[in-house]
Amino acid sequence: MKLSLTRSVILAFALAALSGCENEKEIRAVDVEYRKNEEGKLILHEIGKEDPLSCILIQDHPNGHRRFEIRFANGIRDGNFTFWRENEIPLSKGKYRKGLRHGKFTAYGGAGELISEKTYANGKLNGSCNFYYRYSNDEVERFFEELEENDLEIGEL
Repeated sequence: MKLSLTRSVILAFALAALSGCENEKEIRAVDVEYRKNEEGKLILHEIGKEDPLSCILIQDHPNGHRRFEIRFANGIRDGNFTFWRENEIPLSKGKYRKGLRHGKFTAYGGAGELISEKTYANGKLNGSCNFYYRYSNDEVERFFEELEENDLEIGEL
């Protein structure tokens, strides 16, 4: 009985967490604007609406692939963000907490190779800051040629 109750509680929490993620409203970048609040801080609003936005701000490249996703809460960056290149390879990833960089920020090169990792706490560098070897343009080109030759998708090589 005790084990069954524990499983039920865990399942309820998991479903609540998942349903919260499913309800995150996606708003396109062309439909928003920044406005200054009383303190002079820029706050994100949907055009024509008064309340600050809590959403995932998105924009796509002209080819239809996602350019970025940035989470906002009460009009400020709060949560994960990702930027991608037109070919769907990540450009950078990180997290904000209450508008400040917080946690690991990662940058990627033209073939998806790791370029840098920086750790932040409340907007300030805090911890490791690592830089890695960037592929040359020739190496990036060879990477994509090898994908094509082997009929592989990005991430499978």
